[in-house]
Amino acid sequence: MLKESLKYFFLTLIGAASILLGVICLRRYIIEKTKEPEPLFDMISAAAINATPDMSAPDASLSSAGTEPAAWTTTPVPLITPTPTRTLESFESRLERYIADLSIQEKIGQLMMFGFSGIQEPDAKYRKIIQEYQIGNFLLLGPNIDRKDATGGFETCRILTGNLQDGAKIPALIAIDIEVGRGIRFQWEEWPKSAAALGSDGDPDAAEKQFLKIAIQLRDCGINVDLAPVLDVSTNPDKTVLKTRMISSDPNTVASIGAAVIRGLQEGACLSAAKHFPGHGGTDRDSHDTLPVIEKTLNELAEYDLVPFKAAIDAGVDFILMAHILYPEIDSVYPASLSEKIMTSVLREAMGFEGIIISDDFRMKALTRGRTIGEAAVQFFLAGGDMILCGPNLEYQNEILTTVSDAVEKGILPLERIDESVYRVLLKKHIAMNWELSN
Repeated sequence: MLKESLKYFFLTLIGAASILLGVICLRRYIIEKTKEPEPLFDMISAAAINATPDMSAPDASLSSAGTEPAAWTTTPVPLITPTPTRTLESFESRLERYIADLSIQEKIGQLMMFGFSGIQEPDAKYRKIIQEYQIGNFLLLGPNIDRKDATGGFETCRILTGNLQDGAKIPALIAIDIEVGRGIRFQWEEWPKSAAALGSDGDPDAAEKQFLKIAIQLRDCGINVDLAPVLDVSTNPDKTVLKTRMISSDPNTVASIGAAVIRGLQEGACLSAAKHFPGHGGTDRDSHDTLPVIEKTLNELAEYDLVPFKAAIDAGVDFILMAHILYPEIDSVYPASLSEKIMTSVLREAMGFEGIIISDDFRMKALTRGRTIGEAAVQFFLAGGDMILCGPNLEYQNEILTTVSDAVEKGILPLERIDESVYRVLLKKHIAMNWELSN
């Protein structure tokens, strides 16, 4: 009886173990089948890192084409030492040392884009300030272009830009604003469509081709920056001061056409500048005459006004030009062009813009409400701006230069902040103009 009981006990135990083993195997099978597949990139990377080469097998890639692979040999293959090349990284490190050797005046000169009077060369009164401070960048406006010459102004412009570059230690960025709205500047053989017409057509390819042609003509006469496109958006463009300079009331259309304009300029080796950040479309006031105020929150701007600027950043725009407009919901003290909250916190940090932040024209009355032009210049750099744009006004230009210089000398404006902007400007000149550091 005892013998039969033990036999029954062991059979039961074996059966239970078999069932348990089956459950375990089934569970492992289910886990393997339902496990998230490893990403292909990770699998390839892991295989490449962990693989052990088969040293016993011949490598067919080492044999001559059309012949049998040679037998594996233990004779070491001599290493070829690559010829050193100048990489962007090596330029960056050398650029830091180069900037450290520049004088304060030379550094400040690289952060200015000044206008002047004169058609074939700057007038004498402007040449003095250009030479003293080694002004690094120039703005051309309508009076600088002789549209009556045989080429519609292009040949005379070529002489002017040649004179501006002549003898420069560092090549100059020379800008003009061909938005093809109100500002045409030259006499064009094929008259460009306005921004509003491009928006109405809704054809990015046509916009890109148009600005490629513009870029080629600008570069041919020595201009390397087009202060375009205008990316302001408004529900009613006709009620703003920008009118046909605006592409559309639809932010997605502005984004699409604006990005196409940037691509066209890039293809023609011309730098681009999106404006007027973070948007001029919410007001009918003109910042040339007064300080406009736009009562929009950052979320409201993000949903409408900032859409084209994000597209421009994604397209690789070189400059973003700041508006002289107060947005009290974001910064109740400073207009956008002097606001650290808008230039640094929003544009740099939140939107990821790494290019050059340039001001709108410092001659505008909106900027000097409650401050001098010199104080505005210092605040612009303290807030994170890189380059001051100022049209032909010697008094303003002198005050900007002397006040910024004094602020740096007294430690009010840290030299590190200036160096950061100089670095951005000179790196852009290296990339866009193939400029190399002198020994």
